Amino acid sequence: MERAILPGLTVAALRRGVGDHTARHVHAEGQLAWASEGALELEADGRRILLPGGCVGWIPPGMPHGAHYHGELRGWSLQLDAAWLPDLPAELRVWRASPLLQGVFQRLGAWPAQAGADAARRLISVLADELACAEPYPASLAWPRHPALRKLAGALLDEPSLDWDLERWAGRIGMSRRSLIRHFRAETGMGGGRMARAAAHAAGQGAAGRGAVGQLLRGGAGLCRQQRLHRRFPPMLWGDAGALLVCIKIILQCTIVIWHDDLPGLATIPPAPINSEPVRHGSQETIMSQSYLIRSVEPSDAAAIHRIKTAPGVYPDTLQLPHQPLSVTEKQLNERPANIHHLVACADGEVVGSAGLIVNEGMRVRHSADLFLIVRDDWQGKGVGGALMRAVTDLADNWLGLIRIELKVIHDNARAIALYEKFGFEYEGRLRQEQLRAGKLEDVLVMGRLNWPRRAEA
Repeated sequence: MERAILPGLTVAALRRGVGDHTARHVHAEGQLAWASEGALELEADGRRILLPGGCVGWIPPGMPHGAHYHGELRGWSLQLDAAWLPDLPAELRVWRASPLLQGVFQRLGAWPAQAGADAARRLISVLADELACAEPYPASLAWPRHPALRKLAGALLDEPSLDWDLERWAGRIGMSRRSLIRHFRAETGMGGGRMARAAAHAAGQGAAGRGAVGQLLRGGAGLCRQQRLHRRFPPMLWGDAGALLVCIKIILQCTIVIWHDDLPGLATIPPAPINSEPVRHGSQETIMSQSYLIRSVEPSDAAAIHRIKTAPGVYPDTLQLPHQPLSVTEKQLNERPANIHHLVACADGEVVGSAGLIVNEGMRVRHSADLFLIVRDDWQGKGVGGALMRAVTDLADNWLGLIRIELKVIHDNARAIALYEKFGFEYEGRLRQEQLRAGKLEDVLVMGRLNWPRRAEA
C-alpha cells in the first residue's frame, strides 16, 4: 500500500514471495527500490538486471519494465517526480546501499503522519547525497537470456544451498549436459580456461565454497592464484559473492566438464553422508528434531492436515484438488492401512507438517516405499521439512529395513527438490506433462534413494 510523504513522493513496502512476478508496466515517476532481503530481477531497457539484497535500484520515469522476485523479497520502494532528485541518470542503475542509505529507506518506510514537510525534505537531501557517492553495482552481469538457463538461475537464487552436479541440472531444465555447456558459453562468451580461473577466484572468496566443485577448485588443480586474477579480469567478474552466485555456480559446474581433458587428475568429490541421529524419548514414540515434535498421526489431526493440504501455497505442487472436503481427510486417517506410516511435525502444539511412507505390499517389492511430504505454507523454509525427512529416513533405514524410497515432485519445485537431494535422493527420470496444474500440463521428476544393507563384519 502506497503512502504519500510529500507531493510527488510516495513510499510502499516491498513484500513478495518466491516465484512472484509483476507484468511489464510503466510509471510516469521514477522509482527507487531498496531490497533488504531476497532479490529482484528487472527486465527493462533491453536488459535483465539483478537487484540483490543490500542494494538500491533506480528505474527512470517512463521506462517500461517488468519484475520477477527470488527468495522472500523485503524492502521499500519510492516513487518520485524527477524534480526531487534531478541528478539521477536517465538509465537503469544499481548501487550498493550504505548503512546510512538503508536507514533513510527504513525511516521513510515508517514515516509518521505528523512529521513536517521540512523534515521530509531534509531526509530527501540526505538520500540524494548518499546516492551521489554510492558505489555502483555490476547488476547486469549474471542473468541468462535463454529460458532454460534463466529457470536454472532462478532456482539458484531461490535456494542458494543447491549444489547439484551437471547431469542433475541438465535433467532439471530439459537439456543434455553438452547443450547446457554450449548455451552457457554462448551466454557468457567465456571459454573453459577463463571460466575456470574466474570460478576459482570466486570459490576462494566463498561464493560456492561449500559445494564439492568449490572444494575441487580450491584444492590446487593448477589454477591461477587469487592475486593474479585481480590483474587479469575486470571487477565485474569478482564482485560480491551474493550477486555472482547465479553466474559462478553455473561456471563451477560447467568448468569441470570443459577442463576434464586438460586436467585428467580432477575427480568428482562425493557429497558428505548425512548424519541423522534423532533423540528418542522413552515409550512415547516421538522424536524431538530441532524445535519440532515428530509423532505418529492421530485421527484428531484431520482438521490440521486438511488445512495444510488445501492451502494455496501447498496444493498446486501436489495432486490435491483445491476444494477437497474435510471428510476425505478424516476418512483417510480413520481407515489408514497398516502399510502407511504417517508422521506429523508439531510446533507449540500445532501440526505444521506431515510426511510418511507407503510401503509396497507386493512380495517382490516389500523392500521399497513411496514418500509423501507437505509443510504448512506459513511454516515453509523454517526447517519443518528437514525435521520430517530426518524422521522418515530414520524410520525407513533403521526400523522398517527399507532398501529403496521413491517420490515424485513437480519439476519447478526447487525448494522441495533441494531438500530431497540433501537427504540422498537422486534424479531418476522425467515424466513429461504428467500433472495438470492451473490449466497447464507440467513435467514431474522421479527421484529415488537407495540404502543398501551393510555387510556384516567378519
